[in-house]
Amino acid sequence: MISKRRKRRRAIAVLLGLAALEVPALAGPPPPCPPRWRGLVGSYGEGSETVLILERDGRLEALIEPPSSHPLEELGADRFRVTAGPRAGRVVAFVRDTDGVGTSVGLDGAAPLPRRDRGFSGLVFRITPRRPLAALRREALAASAPAEGGTFRPPDLVELVSLDATIRLDVRYATAANFLGTPVYASARAFLQRPAAEALVRAHRRLRGQGYGLLIHDAYRPWWVTKVFWDATPPDKRAFVADPSRGSRHSRRCCVWWDAGPRRWRRWPHAPATRLAGC
Repeated sequence: MISKRRKRRRAIAVLLGLAALEVPALAGPPPPCPPRWRGLVGSYGEGSETVLILERDGRLEALIEPPSSHPLEELGADRFRVTAGPRAGRVVAFVRDTDGVGTSVGLDGAAPLPRRDRGFSGLVFRITPRRPLAALRREALAASAPAEGGTFRPPDLVELVSLDATIRLDVRYATAANFLGTPVYASARAFLQRPAAEALVRAHRRLRGQGYGLLIHDAYRPWWVTKVFWDATPPDKRAFVADPSRGSRHSRRCCVWWDAGPRRWRRWPHAPATRLAGC
């Protein structure tokens, strides 16, 4: 079993390796999504069934749970055929509202799945907390993190924007745009252990030289927040949150949730976050 100390070293090594990579020249931002498809791109689903409609290289794709990509061929107005993957040959049909935004998607006559979001920036997975968050917060703040044995670096938290003010922040847990649907942090700030922070800044500056940059959603996360997440999450969804009895890479000050994109964007079109179990 991998020790916690080794896990922490490995996480920092990943960031250091990222910073050391030679970033290849990029051709620039991809072309925009064709206007006729923009209203269809988004998240659809009900219960555990989810269909994500994406645009890639001038074509639509359906990402269907369990995650598998299905390229779509346009047949006519809001009708497509799956050309590859487990559901090849099936027809995908959309219904739009009066604004041209997709409201549901159906696969070959199956019951249509309603839209979960409204537009490119609204793809936020949400749960119903098991108990009131105010009570969970009080309990977590009164609890103590489990003791860890071993020799560790002394804490040396650095605020990312103090190292490079061009790093952009969208700290989701300081807003309601997160899986709990309410702010958890008191302010939108991002910190990392110094070696990890400096590695991230080096990677950001390499990207910046080509017109791109990093957008940070979360970094260091206090242990009590990890406990709130765990206690609020239903047992069948706890694969997506860290067990506070074991701790989190975020609470160990060396894990970051980030996006990358053109620096000229004022508002970034977010895709659903990659599922990272135990963060």
